Amino acid sequence: MRTASAKRRGRPRKEGVEREANGRIQRETKREAADAGPLAVRARLAGITVAQAKDQMAGSFIGILRIRGQVDRRDPIGISEEQHTALAHYGRIVADYRRAIAAPGAGIASEGSGSGGPDIGEGYVRWCDRARQAHEDARTAVMEAQMGNHKDHLLGALQYGVVEDLRVWHLVGAMRLAANALQTHFERGRA
Repeated sequence: MRTASAKRRGRPRKEGVEREANGRIQRETKREAADAGPLAVRARLAGITVAQAKDQMAGSFIGILRIRGQVDRRDPIGISEEQHTALAHYGRIVADYRRAIAAPGAGIASEGSGSGGPDIGEGYVRWCDRARQAHEDARTAVMEAQMGNHKDHLLGALQYGVVEDLRVWHLVGAMRLAANALQTHFERGRA
């Protein structure tokens, strides 16, 4: 039995902190505090609030543009839901195309696409043909929109803003024009 005058061994116990059932200090508040710095930086650089920076969409450039478009439709930087959907779909088309041509750094083939190897199946060849055709059709739609706009480089805006996910604020107008062309193209394809 320990007496009041006996000194405890080890490190002194912190008082006034929340503890788990096993006696350890809770780490939840520390984890949230660790996220506060990067979230504040993301919010400041993207022009959004910290609460919006926690949204998964804020992890990509087109997601940030969508969040800004949701907050204020008159925001010259924001994009609509339809434009965001078209740009995200274009990003998937480019990723599939890169896998179909076996480009370096293209990643793993998407589900159901098979894999290129010594035993290439008929399904994989058909998937590659569909991916190449979808990419060509999307590029053609953007190039047709480019014919009416000699000021902006639409394919460059898509390359940097969607494919490479760079924050190219000066190309947002061109990305909007390209997104409108892609949206029209995708809607025509479904009709």
